Amino acid sequence: MRDMIKLIIAGFTLVLMATLMVPQLSRADDSFYAGTVKASSWGVIKVNDETFKVEPQARVLLHVEEHGAIHEKRGRLSDVEPGVKVTLKLSSGVVTLIYVERYH
Repeated sequence: MRDMIKLIIAGFTLVLMATLMVPQLSRADDSFYAGTVKASSWGVIKVNDETFKVEPQARVLLHVEEHGAIHEKRGRLSDVEPGVKVTLKLSSGVVTLIYVERYH
């Protein structure tokens, strides 16, 4: 039950952020892809069985649980390790934003 609540909160947070930041972060050709990191190196990330190019200026945001609430913090590409669950924001097929989910 607690995992389900966390998942619902995370989903709501992602949708809310995307909705509030539409002029800044979203365009018609944007899409999202979620899964588990299999490998990453400078400029490339493999999530599930898909490989994506990562924009050099791509941002990394950490979703972490603190005191029972999920917060967002700035992260680094070094935070994107194999086994970590992520949601990628793609613009024209290139990763521009990586949400690292640290509350599972």
